[in-house]
Amino acid sequence: MTKDHPLTTDQAREIAGRMPQLLCAALYGQSPMGLDVCLSGVQLEELCHPLTVQQVEAARRCVSFTRQEMQVTHLPNAWDAQEGLLTFRVRYDLSGFDADGNAVEVQADGAIGLVCRMEGGAEAQELETIRDVERCRLTEAGAVKRPGGLERRLRRWAREDRRKGKAETIGEFVVEALGAVAEIVLEVIFDG
Repeated sequence: MTKDHPLTTDQAREIAGRMPQLLCAALYGQSPMGLDVCLSGVQLEELCHPLTVQQVEAARRCVSFTRQEMQVTHLPNAWDAQEGLLTFRVRYDLSGFDADGNAVEVQADGAIGLVCRMEGGAEAQELETIRDVERCRLTEAGAVKRPGGLERRLRRWAREDRRKGKAETIGEFVVEALGAVAEIVLEVIFDG
């Protein structure tokens, strides 16, 4: 029988240590094999947030780089780790050329949350999956802001539908829009 467990501080630190390699592999479309990470219902491209689809495609077309910087910084939070959430600040700064000699430049700064699940008994827990990606935002002050609760629930609901083989009933855009509208309404209500 499998049971989920919260992440301990040591487990969160160990998992966070592998994330720069995983995010780099995701950016270039490489398999996460050998990184002891399994993706459950999460597409490799989702791990590239805050990059757009076009930016990811541009980075993957690059055959030679003049600058290739990627910074991934774990932002430890014991409360979030109890829920299996690890948050990272990410910065991409790439430039180079594609196979046709066209210049390619990709720059972005943002934050991403990865929801991990630990499986196993009390004695043998190991990372089994990354089961969700939270598209966090950076505030003007540089703080990380998680998506609102409604947006997170809608995304997980849509992801579960895809896992079960059902046709996608709600597009990613609709989920983001509903979450953003609900968040604004709640802020207006509670902030007066």
